[in-house]
Amino acid sequence: MFRRALFLSIAAALVSLVTATDVRAWGGFYRGFTVYTPEGFYHHGATAAYGPYGEHTASRSFGYSPYTGAYHAGYGQTAGCGGSSYHYSTGYGGYGGYAGAYRRW
Repeated sequence: MFRRALFLSIAAALVSLVTATDVRAWGGFYRGFTVYTPEGFYHHGATAAYGPYGEHTASRSFGYSPYTGAYHAGYGQTAGCGGSSYHYSTGYGGYGGYAGAYRRW
């Protein structure tokens, strides 16, 4: 009974893969690192994704120290079928700023 159920499950999965009519490839990437010290921590990360309808990249950093407080900075941009946009933000100790734009093709 178990063998039959396993065989039917594998057969159904193969049929669904073989009969797929539209295949689109997407690529993604992430990298990051974190540093811990007795005085606080710092983290930085970057992400990128590419596909048939556009792309997106982002980078961000944040950290904390009891002497200086919290810190954050980030940047991202997107481009694709509907247009393109970007943003940048930063903050330090509870105060910050933001800038961004959008352009339709």
